Amino acid sequence: MADPEAEGVYRPMINNKYYLIGESSWDLECAITSKLDVKGSFLHNDFFIQSNSMNSKFLYKLFNAVRACRESLLAIFQKKNILFSSFNSEIMIVAILFSFSSRTAIFCPNVLGRMSNKEGASGVIIRAFFRAYCGRVLVTDEHTLKSLETFKPQLTPHYFKLNIPKLEERKGLVYIVALPAVLSHKYSKNSSNDYYNFTISLVEVLMAHNLDVFLLPHPREEGKLNSEHIFKKFNFISAAEVQKTQREICYVGAYSSLVLNKRYGGRYGIWFRIGDCKVIPKGLEHIEDSLVDVNSYMNGVI
Repeated sequence: MADPEAEGVYRPMINNKYYLIGESSWDLECAITSKLDVKGSFLHNDFFIQSNSMNSKFLYKLFNAVRACRESLLAIFQKKNILFSSFNSEIMIVAILFSFSSRTAIFCPNVLGRMSNKEGASGVIIRAFFRAYCGRVLVTDEHTLKSLETFKPQLTPHYFKLNIPKLEERKGLVYIVALPAVLSHKYSKNSSNDYYNFTISLVEVLMAHNLDVFLLPHPREEGKLNSEHIFKKFNFISAAEVQKTQREICYVGAYSSLVLNKRYGGRYGIWFRIGDCKVIPKGLEHIEDSLVDVNSYMNGVI
């Protein structure tokens, strides 16, 4: 892809000072890492520091919607710009209501696929959400830039990329297998077995080359996966432990956003396939060219 700066992708919207209405602490951290000027935030479901079990309760969702409305009204009254980064239905509905204001925009802290593949009521809401903000969408990676091209997105000043380590570095790295929250999303829950079987095969290939390999579950699913029998023979690691690691890290996986953003430190990240075997969610088919064959990687062909 051509250099976005050379193409004039950066427009004045990114130079604004923002109030962030998001889901978790990653939304806020990502916005700051992406070089956006965030002056305050409301995070309605920070599953990185507490259980998100309440987030499925209707009254809790209603409370968050009312709170998001209040925060939006205050921000507009105070002439602040608002970034909406939560894709929970109750927050997207609030964002649609406030899309009349030119001071509002969408921020995408993670990889997203094409909206045409979203089904059901949530699909209707998320498409309306993005249509309402066409031309006011900020993304943090080139893959989402492609996915959402219908809505004229912009890259943030700093954005995330995959990065393959040099051949001479590969044996000495710690490989962190990043597991996305496939059980927590309707679009991926039914195919979770395919994803986990692929992950097991990937880990086995890496371990066969005597590499140090650890599984890092998504916070929403950490308790579930650690107790799963199919993962008993593998080593798990926590985010805190990754941050304390003294050795160089390489994040790997099928399509995890963490492989791109490397939140817990490290320079390297690779999306792998195993020969012709790959796991790509609907709407992200265009990332196939970015996948690296793990056997070719280990044999130094790539």
